[in-house]
Amino acid sequence: MPSMTARHEQPGSLEDRVVVLTSPAGFLGFALRRRLSELGTAVHCASDGEPLLELTRRVRPHAIVHCGVGVIDDVSGEVAPITYELEEVLAVAAQVHGARVLATDSLSSPEPTVDRRRAHLTVLRLGAVYGPGQNDPEALVTRVLDEFLSGATPMLDSGTGLFDWVYIDDVVEAYLRATAHPRPGRVVDVGRGRINSVADIVTMLATMTGRAVPVQFGGSPDRTATRPPARADPAGARRLSWTPHVHPMRGLALTVDWRREHRERRL
Repeated sequence: MPSMTARHEQPGSLEDRVVVLTSPAGFLGFALRRRLSELGTAVHCASDGEPLLELTRRVRPHAIVHCGVGVIDDVSGEVAPITYELEEVLAVAAQVHGARVLATDSLSSPEPTVDRRRAHLTVLRLGAVYGPGQNDPEALVTRVLDEFLSGATPMLDSGTGLFDWVYIDDVVEAYLRATAHPRPGRVVDVGRGRINSVADIVTMLATMTGRAVPVQFGGSPDRTATRPPARADPAGARRLSWTPHVHPMRGLALTVDWRREHRERRL
């Protein structure tokens, strides 16, 4: 898998820290687990085999990362099922001294308020996440890429839906910095602070894959055109000394390369 193209400065040391992931098998969870392991963090994955409370008491993590909550990585607005509810994770963390919780939400959702009584909770609100390793066939980038690479014509809506597209490596870096930050208890928008339409992204993918036939929009019902654009507010991210480095042109090019290689291995 391609590494980050513009390496961030190292966050606070995560070596010898302990982190529990509640949703380790998804796109974000897998990428985060891989990067934490590279940094020397002991990563434990919650599973049905051991109750979360028992696991947390046994390993006494610095942080529980609940990366499956509200993540929208396609334009349908649908959210994949998760193993644990946030309230359950917070209740577990409250019983283990020093364990903070990093929860995941979407920029498309109303901004949450972090209760002062839950100073151990940090909420990361994600834009439209994409990049190498995303295999969800319903995710826009994955679906359109697969159809372009196979010579098919994707069924697209008007393409006017607006999103803050953010590359997976940048998202992972935001989680690392939130985990290492000495003062949890905030809401952090994770995005570029700039929006691109679905048509912008699809057109870039068409060019990168050598699509000769012009892309036609409006062939399917429009599910996102009336949704207000979700643009990240950089204020919270600045407090973490985090900024996204990967422009969509570069991120999509890396994704196209990975997807081509992935498809060739399957054929």
